[in-house]
Amino acid sequence: MLYHLRNLSDKELLQRAEKHADETLVGILLERYHHLIAAVCLYYCGNEEDAEVLAQQVLRRLNIDIQNHKIPSLNNWIFKVCREEASKKDRKEAALPPQT
Repeated sequence: MLYHLRNLSDKELLQRAEKHADETLVGILLERYHHLIAAVCLYYCGNEEDAEVLAQQVLRRLNIDIQNHKIPSLNNWIFKVCREEASKKDRKEAALPPQT
């Protein structure tokens, strides 16, 4: 069964994940895209430690967004969400008082 699922297109996996809330389907998508998520997060953060934290936020959001929103293109969604989450992080850091 898992072999069959791995052969589905991203679009088919997304459609099935939206309908069935199946962690296995999301896991297959994450296997395919974890390198891209890591690379984009590293681009926005500039260091591996912050990029890892950002990637975890992106992965959590993917699990939520698959159930609540249509994701027509996972590539575009990854870039958009990485940018949004990095901006949130920057705003939070800017709001913190300077350390003395």
